[in-house]
Amino acid sequence: MPLAVGFEPAERMTVRDESASMCLEHEEMDVRALPIGEQGGPVRFLGIDSHKHYLVVAVLEQGKVVERFRVELPHELDSFRLKLRPKDQLVVEATSNCFRLHDELAPHVDRFVVANPAQTRGAAAHAAKTDNRCAETLARLLAAGFTREVWVPPPHVRSLRHLVEQRRHLSVLRGSASQRVRAVMQQELLEPFKGSVFNDKNLGFLAGALARDPHMRKCFDSQVLTHDSLDREIVALDKHLAEWCKHSEEAQLLLTAPGIGPVVACTLIAQIGDIARFASPGHLCSYAGLVPRVELSGMSSRRGPITRAGRSTLRWAVSIAAMNAIRVPGPLRDFKLRLQERRPKGVAMTAAARKFLVIVWRILTYCEPYRDAPADRTRRKLHRCLSWGRRGKRRDRPKL
Repeated sequence: MPLAVGFEPAERMTVRDESASMCLEHEEMDVRALPIGEQGGPVRFLGIDSHKHYLVVAVLEQGKVVERFRVELPHELDSFRLKLRPKDQLVVEATSNCFRLHDELAPHVDRFVVANPAQTRGAAAHAAKTDNRCAETLARLLAAGFTREVWVPPPHVRSLRHLVEQRRHLSVLRGSASQRVRAVMQQELLEPFKGSVFNDKNLGFLAGALARDPHMRKCFDSQVLTHDSLDREIVALDKHLAEWCKHSEEAQLLLTAPGIGPVVACTLIAQIGDIARFASPGHLCSYAGLVPRVELSGMSSRRGPITRAGRSTLRWAVSIAAMNAIRVPGPLRDFKLRLQERRPKGVAMTAAARKFLVIVWRILTYCEPYRDAPADRTRRKLHRCLSWGRRGKRRDRPKL
């Protein structure tokens, strides 16, 4: 049968998308396997459709599905591990438990691929979409070499990601409690405060103003207790992260850049992982979703807003750091002010965040401190940030 124009035989085919390659985590990878194992038996390709409480597995051998079964989690995982062969190749889409499955099953097989779901979603489109069909589609994509592999972070990086995500979540809840107190003030026609609501003077005024209504006073007291509880927990997490920065060379290098404190430094390290995955600063910016959207078709070329793809927590941390860094005189501040003269402020701030991420890439890649920061200022900042975990007083808390 003649081949379609523009395609190559399967044994010579490798998929490369130069325009959409983000980083080595989402780069098209050649995952072809030898049809015959070293021991003489055929290589099996196992597609796994992962769910919260069970797995649906399809076994592909010599182009045919020879077995389908279901694995209940977690008590049937050991029996599933015993069914695996040393030359098996497994594939699962990136989900909440995929990395833990990789840790459990990868030592027992030849290859375990965590696939990018954005690439496999279209291939799994059927009139009747079932778990068995999805598992079979994953196995066939792996056998054909059309799976885009996702980088599997080591356990210590995953645990650091969980910690910084928890800190960010608590910060959002604390801000929500403050906004609810301000909503109560608006309902009661009270004059809004400048600055924080939760200082002694403002809290005393609100307690007296709401004393005539016991229900409103109870609601107000509940919000104050919630805010104080979240604030104490955030302080404890900040102390832990500051202590961790003392033992991380990467974190201490990042702290030399303006706008970066212990929390942001830990967030950047957790979200980026191994900096060697990114061949250039553009790959890292694309991973954070800070590059413009590009649509090329024929003779037309259109560029839109930033893609917002990749890890949103990384984009948040870079934006926070850039907003703090432009307050300090330096190249980044000058760049933002120049761009702001001819473009909207939001566009200029996004461009400054992208340029700041380029600075982060160079610091981590070349293992050099930020050279445009004054030496005395950097020395005082490092002493303040790295010694705060020992003092632990709220008035000495460093910035993010």
